[in-house]
Amino acid sequence: MTGDLDFTGTGSGQETINSGTNAWSVTGNVNFTAGTYTATNGNTLRLVGGSAGALTLSTSTLQNLEISASAAKTFASGATTTINGNFTIISTSTAPVFTGTTILMTSTSATLAGGGMTLNNLTIDPSSAGTITAQTSNAGVSGELNIASGDTLSIGSVTVTHSGATLTLNGTISGSGTFEYQSATTFPTSGTVSSTLRFNAVSNAQTLPSRAYGGAIEVSNTGATNRTVTFATGTYSFPSNIYLFASSSGNITLDASTNTATGT
Repeated sequence: MTGDLDFTGTGSGQETINSGTNAWSVTGNVNFTAGTYTATNGNTLRLVGGSAGALTLSTSTLQNLEISASAAKTFASGATTTINGNFTIISTSTAPVFTGTTILMTSTSATLAGGGMTLNNLTIDPSSAGTITAQTSNAGVSGELNIASGDTLSIGSVTVTHSGATLTLNGTISGSGTFEYQSATTFPTSGTVSSTLRFNAVSNAQTLPSRAYGGAIEVSNTGATNRTVTFATGTYSFPSNIYLFASSSGNITLDASTNTATGT
């Protein structure tokens, strides 16, 4: 579809669009605020083309969303985009604009391919226990990441990076891939982590919290400023190794002497 996808006419919000099961490709704006949009299971909304466009959904829920555009697609600031299927950003796309927006993934089994791009807020919260699998390409979250109780972020052979101030972990982070944590806020002691967990002090010092860990721990610095990661007071459970590495001109120090830390 060349151009915009929206509601027109005089129905005072009573117009309805039913997607059907096929994919829709839109080059311009998508605006579902003036009517009811129902996405059928299996449908994919594709944001494509070389023209900038905006995505405004109101209360509509998408099934699958794919972005493969050579111009920036802007998500409505302050709004929540609910996806009950897969979310895919093709890595050759121009980076979408996610400022102030939240991606809410509600499927009990779906995939996230971040295309190497950074989302603002991401919430994983199906109505019943579910798993969102990050695969194919890396993804970042610069705002709040929320993994609800009973739900899982499974990371395949990719890296999911969280650089925001708030990580709410009541569920599970698992998989063969890597969860990279860059925030100055101490990593949560709640929830379960069994993937490789990388503390990257590229922007600030960090604290290694007292908790049970389920996979390998990496303590790193990819920046030019010397950084320290400090053990908090308490008991630690490490089933695997702890690795330290600095990949730029700044060094990295793991401080176990400031606080009383006990490892098992």
